[in-house]
This record gives sequence, C-alpha cells and structure tokens, in this order.
Amino acid sequence: MPRARREGPGKRPYAAPGLAGGPVYLDYNATTPVDPRVAEAMWPHVTDFFGNPSSSHSFSQEPRRALVEARAQVTGLIGARTREIVFTGSGSEADLLALRGAVLASGRPHPHVITQATEHPAVLETCRALERLHGARLTVLPVDGDGLVEPAALAAAFTEDTVLVSVMAANNETGALQPVTELAALAHEQGALFHCDAAQAVGKIPLDVGELGVDLLTIVGHKMYAPKGAAALYVRDGVRLKPVGLQRRAGARPARGRRTSPCPSHSAPPHSSRPPNSPTVLGPRAGAVLSAAPPPIRRVNHETSPKGSSRSPDARSSTRGARRK
Repeated sequence: MPRARREGPGKRPYAAPGLAGGPVYLDYNATTPVDPRVAEAMWPHVTDFFGNPSSSHSFSQEPRRALVEARAQVTGLIGARTREIVFTGSGSEADLLALRGAVLASGRPHPHVITQATEHPAVLETCRALERLHGARLTVLPVDGDGLVEPAALAAAFTEDTVLVSVMAANNETGALQPVTELAALAHEQGALFHCDAAQAVGKIPLDVGELGVDLLTIVGHKMYAPKGAAALYVRDGVRLKPVGLQRRAGARPARGRRTSPCPSHSAPPHSSRPPNSPTVLGPRAGAVLSAAPPPIRRVNHETSPKGSSRSPDARSSTRGARRK
C-alpha cells in the first residue's frame, strides 16, 4: 500500500480518497472515513504481520507487540488501565457484553435494569431481550425537552433488584450530552453498576473513566477515523461479566471470563479473548492518536446555510437516523 501522501509545511495528509470528487459528506455520526494515516498504520498487519498474536511462534511476536501498543493508546484516550480494556468486533458487541454480561453475572432471579428512551438500539434491544429471555425487569426513563435524563427520575426508578443502569454519553441524533457523572454516582449509591455507551463521545470530547465514575464504557473505532469492525469495552477492575458466546465449543475458552476464544488464551493480552482482529484493532490504535488532539470544528454560518436554514452556528447538530455499529 502506498504511504499516505502529505502536503504543506505541517505535512497534513490529504482527505480520505472516498471523499474526493463527491458531494459534501456530513454524516459523521453514522461513520467516518478511514484516515489515510490509520490505513497506513494498519497495512503491514494486513499483509506482512498476519500471525495470531495468541500463538507462541515467531509470527505472533509483531502482532502481539502492536496489540500491546494499541491497548496502551486506547487506555490513554479514556484514562483507563490496560487490563481494563476488552477489544470487540463492534460497538454493538461491546454493549451486549456489558449489558448481558453484567445482568447475568448478578445472580438475581429477576434483575432490574434502567436505561433511557433515546439510547441506541444496540442498548435498547439488548435490554428488551434480557427482559424477554432472562426474566429481567426493565425501566426506560423518559428524557426532558433537552434530551436529558433527569437525575431525580433515575433516583425514583431504583428498586432493591436494580443491578445496572445504562445511559449514553452523547446522543447520535441530537448531540445531547447526558450528566453521566451525576447519574453514575446515583447508581453506585444504590449498589448498581453503570454502563455508558460513549460511541459518539470518545475522541470528540475529553473523557476520563475515573472522573465519570462509570463501570463499563463502550468505544467504537469507526466513529473516529478508524475502520469498521473494531471497538472496545472498558471494564472497571473488579466488575464481573458473564461471557458472551453462542455456545462453548471444543477448545473454546473464555479468556478472563469475557468473550469465548477458539484458541489458547495463555498469551492473549489482559482482558482479551479470542485473538483480536489485529489490523482493525490497530485502526483505533491510530485513531486514538488522531483523536487525542482533534482539529478545530468548523461551524457553519447560519446566514449562508443551504435552503435558508436558520440554525444557529452554536447549535449542536447531527444527522438523523445515524445507525452505527
């Protein structure tokens, strides 16, 4: 693969080839183009360094080294520790592992889950499946006129069986930023875990899992110029999750009690599972670097917006129907 071309004194790369010559792309909450620098970082692991990072022979050494570096960069992006990161194949899988894993690990016969009405379907549908298939009880909180969960509404929703609260950081359609720190503190006062789907926030606004007080946090690579097919779940030390897997196959073992693995896990990175997809995991690796210092967002002047739009340049906006994962 040719190296990403660079131009100007700062050697800024050209835009993604898919954006050249076409209409203006504004659907960045649905997905972002892969940055040429990310593709460049991935390419050697698509071609030369193909080994399974969980193997013990020489072909595994470079993939394993790169995954260690990738894990460190992802943890640095959210203020976590390397052993608290689980790589997944999508944001939806990360949400599934967090929700299903926490609820089934609770040991309650009828665990209670609280979420809110504007969550992504990956959260809402998983919660409904837990209600339908596993006897969980579900409360879906409304949001106010600004799209936010009222802390008082959450406080009133707890029961003695509440084991998990799941509230996103930023909405993919409205851009509303939930008061995660306050909501997480309320959950902990009641002895419940707190999951936050931060797919639309990581890389866009500063996030620190310690400051937020969350127990579980979903990260999605293709929202920040990495490829699709790579995501991660932050799992705070001490949080127990039921492994996710359709069935336990011969030779399949859950590494660290998370995703099932079709190969030995003795050399897998901490909190990992089957060997992660090295090239795509290295996309968030490069994406984490890019997102650590994002370029300034250029606001659209409402006086020159298409079709006479009167939207203020300070208004938070995003495209509707941005389905992800």
